[in-house]
Amino acid sequence: MTDVFIGTPGSVQRDMTSREKDRQIACQPVSPARLADHAATADIAEIAYALWQSRGCPSNSAGADWLEAEEIVRQRVNLG
Repeated sequence: MTDVFIGTPGSVQRDMTSREKDRQIACQPVSPARLADHAATADIAEIAYALWQSRGCPSNSAGADWLEAEEIVRQRVNLG
């Protein structure tokens, strides 16, 4: 981090650290479409996990659980 003197005497402005720059980039607004995609994916994951648990946690059912969860979310969106 370096200090940079700006116009008025006695005033100093410091440069942003890389962590501060990363935080500023991470706080940029997200488009509604991208946010909706993320929310839908989170909903699908949550439902797929619940389906898997309700079936007694069988191995190798992730694909079927995910597809069923997608269909549930799709029906909710169409009804809402």
